[in-house]
Amino acid sequence: MAKKRKSETPAVASGARIHVSRRLTARGSSRRPPRHRRVVSSVGWRYWSSLLDDKPRADVQFYKFLRLGTTGYRRVCDNMMAVAARIRKGLKELKRADGTPYVQLLDAGDTKCLPVVTARVNPALNAPYDDIDLQHAIAQEHWYVCGYKMNMKHPITEETHHLFHDADPSTPMFRVVVKANLSMPMADNLVASIKKSFAFLDAHGAGFNSHPHHAHQPHHKAC
Repeated sequence: MAKKRKSETPAVASGARIHVSRRLTARGSSRRPPRHRRVVSSVGWRYWSSLLDDKPRADVQFYKFLRLGTTGYRRVCDNMMAVAARIRKGLKELKRADGTPYVQLLDAGDTKCLPVVTARVNPALNAPYDDIDLQHAIAQEHWYVCGYKMNMKHPITEETHHLFHDADPSTPMFRVVVKANLSMPMADNLVASIKKSFAFLDAHGAGFNSHPHHAHQPHHKAC
């Protein structure tokens, strides 16, 4: 997910969310409550998690829906979709000097998708770096964008399964989860930071293949 470092997080807004979570999910407990945000993409995961550990976590999302009403919640969702579309547009415009796009988008686009931008480093670049290297480079700009491998582990058997039928499960990707507090100026800053990160990676060239931390070392790891 994409987020600014703690110094950039609005203290009052985050405090209010934590207060709601504590009331609804951890009343009478000293345990820190789960982090609930107004992000549509997390609702399904919360229900899925509830089935596994019998903790009703989706009620926080429902509370926010009741609090904001249909119109208010729609406005929040529409705004998140618009911010995601802006990030998606910015990524499409990132190109090398020869016109090759830096990024290949993997999601369903601006209208048939959740407010989540899913992409990967364009294979056509034949770059010596990958999405995990990109994750670490972006972190230098104080953004946290997770890189993932295109696979999942079965929760019971722990066997590795493909996420996509037409992609190697070892292929990396990255995603940006847009939350309600991610504004348009912040989205522009994120895209600018990703552009700067690609320039940094290009400048280092094949050094990412020869450096001992690459690929088979613990520092080169996804989220």
